[in-house]
Amino acid sequence: MKIDIQTRGFDLTEGLKAFIQRKLQFALSRMESHISVISIGLSDINGPKGGIDKRCRLQVSIANMEDIVIKDTQPDLYCAIDRTMQRASRVVTRKIARQQKQMQKKRPAKNEPIDQFDQEVQ
Repeated sequence: MKIDIQTRGFDLTEGLKAFIQRKLQFALSRMESHISVISIGLSDINGPKGGIDKRCRLQVSIANMEDIVIKDTQPDLYCAIDRTMQRASRVVTRKIARQQKQMQKKRPAKNEPIDQFDQEVQ
């Protein structure tokens, strides 16, 4: 699983990077085998003006599915990241479960093996 973190309007600190990796590990570690790439975009919309302007955009790429994009905007960047990761966990889990359920429906029924006794009778 490849993780790409980009920022706009501020620098990515080691503390912020560690926080993101910890949240990703907690939120998406169960589905890690299905996920190929995770892109995270962090931005400060209003710059130094303040306000509800910290945005976190998370894009999850899963094989044989459309990309999942989740966005959240909050006054605190850490809160925006946390809420985005929580939503991503629910959405990715649900989509993977649906995909697996559809795959099970598409599989043909297995033919039962012929018993040795049935062959002898014929």
